[in-house]
Formats: sequence, C-alpha cells, structure tokens
Amino acid sequence: MKNIKLIIIAITMIASYSLTAQVTVRNGSSNGDPSAMLNVISSEKGILIPRMTQAEIEAIESPAIGLSVFNTDDSRFYFYDDGAGEWKEIAISAG
Repeated sequence: MKNIKLIIIAITMIASYSLTAQVTVRNGSSNGDPSAMLNVISSEKGILIPRMTQAEIEAIESPAIGLSVFNTDDSRFYFYDDGAGEWKEIAISAG
C-alpha cells in the first residue's frame, strides 16, 4: 500500500512538472505559432495592452525587461528597457 502511494505521488509530480503549454486565443480554427507562448488570432478584434496612468506605471516594482503598457495620460505605448533603467516610448518613425 505504501508503494502504491509513492508511485501515485511520483506519477503526479512527473506529470505536473512536464505539463507545459502555449496559450492560443483564437476566433476560428487556426493553430497557434509554435514559437509563441501567447498567440492571439482574430480577423475581427484586437488585444488590449494594460492601460495605466503615469503614476501607476512608475509604481511598478522591478518591471520585467520588455514589459509593455499603454499610458493613459499621454495616449502612448511604452516598454521597459532594463539596460537604460527606464520606460521608453514605442514610436513609429515616418518614412
């Protein structure tokens, strides 16, 4: 009986350790891209990046490199650049 419990525990631990998956959010039958952790697929809708005020953005402790937000104070997108230690605007240059 003790061996059966140990086997069940071991199988559960191995199964839970090996369970990894990508997340695909889709509208239709398309499969997610295997190189992406999150793949949003839609021909009718977009995604919403977290919307925050400048004060809320500045209050984020230890932001991850590349963390992206939409600043509601100036209506611009920003990402965190750890090398520079600052938030940088995601800008599109003309031409």
